[in-house]
Amino acid sequence: MMNSRLKRISSLIDVNLNETLPISERNLAKNTYEVFDRAARKYANKIALRFLFAGNQEENSFNYSYGEILNYISQTANAFQKVGIGHKDVVSILLPNLPQNHFALWGAQTVGIASPLNPLLEVLHIIGIMNESKAKVLVTLAPFPNNHLWEKVQAIAQHVPTLKTILTINLAQFSNQISSQHTSTKITNMTVIDFDQFIAEQANHLPLGFCEKKPDDAACYFHTGGTTGLPKIAIHSHSNQIFCAWMTGQQLSWNEKDIVHAGLPLFHVNAPLISGLAPFTVGAEVLLTSPQGFRSPTVIDNFWKLVEKYKITFFMGVPTVYVALNKRWDDKVDISSLKIVACGAAPMPTALIKEFQERTQVRILEGYGLTEGGVLSSVNPYFGESQIGSIGIRIPYQEMKTVILDEQGQFLRNCKPNEIGTITIRGPNVFQGYLRLEDNKNIWLGEGWLNTGDLGRENEQGYFTITGRKKDLIIRGGHNIDPQIIEEALAQHPAVAMVAAVGKPDVKMGELPVAFVTLHDGQTIKEEELLAFAVDKISEHVATPVDIYIIEKMPLTAVGKIYKPQLRFDAIKLTFDEILMPLGLDIKIAVEPHSIHGQLATIIIPENASKEIDEQIHFLLKGFSVAIEVY
Repeated sequence: MMNSRLKRISSLIDVNLNETLPISERNLAKNTYEVFDRAARKYANKIALRFLFAGNQEENSFNYSYGEILNYISQTANAFQKVGIGHKDVVSILLPNLPQNHFALWGAQTVGIASPLNPLLEVLHIIGIMNESKAKVLVTLAPFPNNHLWEKVQAIAQHVPTLKTILTINLAQFSNQISSQHTSTKITNMTVIDFDQFIAEQANHLPLGFCEKKPDDAACYFHTGGTTGLPKIAIHSHSNQIFCAWMTGQQLSWNEKDIVHAGLPLFHVNAPLISGLAPFTVGAEVLLTSPQGFRSPTVIDNFWKLVEKYKITFFMGVPTVYVALNKRWDDKVDISSLKIVACGAAPMPTALIKEFQERTQVRILEGYGLTEGGVLSSVNPYFGESQIGSIGIRIPYQEMKTVILDEQGQFLRNCKPNEIGTITIRGPNVFQGYLRLEDNKNIWLGEGWLNTGDLGRENEQGYFTITGRKKDLIIRGGHNIDPQIIEEALAQHPAVAMVAAVGKPDVKMGELPVAFVTLHDGQTIKEEELLAFAVDKISEHVATPVDIYIIEKMPLTAVGKIYKPQLRFDAIKLTFDEILMPLGLDIKIAVEPHSIHGQLATIIIPENASKEIDEQIHFLLKGFSVAIEVY
């Protein structure tokens, strides 16, 4: 007999999908190429992809039908095969958001393995990823004025021994304001070919006897993290990606009439699957706006007019995108086409959700996914009840629960309702593991359960709420403080645009909570006033921040998440600055990640300082767990 809680969950899931039918009977495509082959047969002349180079509503779009998309992917696959890409060979894709990014991504998966790379990564990180994956081919931009990506490529080429071919894309084809390449593309011991010219020479169909990819074959290597240390490389199979794309379409009730805006970067798992492969599975249209997507000020400034002109029905953003769009809201624009929007990647403050929904009358669906979980693990139901602040209910066919682990990270027991524990998942969306074997240590809890590393709780109705990551917890003298408690409280203040809480080092308590805040344009407020506001709003006394720092700009990752490691480094620097100030010297402090210590504070003293200063600094800072070096 099904208990009432499970009945509640099933009723929400069954609105869109009857889970009793086995996934094997769903007639899903065997590989990502088949997704486009099926779509082209059904929607051959329908527009699949529109591209706006500048990202405004006045320009003419570059349009690609489903038949054309399939042809381009086939030609790209044949081109990759011609330069030596086989079933287990890797094509690295170092590009901004362009139509060719899609051709390369799905073409690479057809004959080999795709590896999208963040163009903003440091050269050493890119080299590390490409060497780890043994990349044979690189697809990137041709050199053009005021762009430094080619300089990175030149440095990369010298340090990736497996790399033999570079295919370049000339942006001049999209804009007469960009002159053709004026820098030589010659690189020693490297074959450099124009991407578009090369694929145009290939057949627009796959050859007879082509070795078709199987569902469990590796399709894509997505790198995770990468701002400190070597990024981990997550292996996605074809079945992982197809399941997530199909499930996204099911959960959002998409069909061929939908217009999906793609503004997140295509090197990150979200954009290729949620606003890429998923709409392509149902014959919907994807609108790709500018190479920078939501990072482009033009796109943000014109976004509501783009919704009106192209009748966008869905878009997905991160909290920082919604902050920016709130600022540019225009109630004269017709956005009635928008059915629903979504937020992921980071928890969204309740106040921000309410502000957006009240202004636009469009509902925000909060969801949860991670690279290792395909891209989607839970979401507030499209037709059912949304619980603001939660990440919704688990998706069908994937199990999800919170558990208590011991100090060694081993399973102890399942959590009770509303008890905070580690979120674990298992199902057809869960990845095959990391490419480096040592990275897989302690991520599996047995029987296929993946330890996500995220902390959360599940209520009686089956809705999950993220409470943080273990490494994000602020531990104040033995008290575990959820930073979201602080962030939610301060986000309620009308002057506050963004807020992030972290721990600053303390000799007695280990850590003390502090908050970094940015303000809305035109707002001014003193830090003392925000502290008083926090005291009034936070009922848990130990969670009240001891300091609030108002900053001009929040550090963000390439996909718009607040980058908390940098704020933790800033908190260390501010703490040490205050302690060393009585010395009366012009001391410079830099805090950076360190491969052994985790973090290292480098303290530079003036050349004319006395010899005793070194000892004084070590004495004043001896109680902290942060490693220091004095120069």
